[in-house]
Amino acid sequence: MGKPDREIQFDQRQWMIYPGFVAALKDDKLESFETSGAGTAKVAVQSDPAGAEIYLDDQFVGSTPSILSVAPGKHAFRLHAAGRADWTRQMNVLAGSDITLTATLDKN
Repeated sequence: MGKPDREIQFDQRQWMIYPGFVAALKDDKLESFETSGAGTAKVAVQSDPAGAEIYLDDQFVGSTPSILSVAPGKHAFRLHAAGRADWTRQMNVLAGSDITLTATLDKN
């Protein structure tokens, strides 16, 4: 499994925290294995003007500015504001990423 991102030990128990999962050991034996939210990415979305609608994979998810929790994989981002040209971006999001998207929406 390699070196964990973090390691916590208390008495006979040990938690090894990796991107995407946590392994719990007791007396040096695997006791449990759980996936964690660390497999997602944080995407901060900002726009000029602020208040643009955010669509992730054609689904409305909020308005700017926002911080989204996004699953790894290929995604399409679209920002829309009345009287402005839509802003689009397609990207491959990696687990654990911390991404900032800043969009300028031009007047029509």
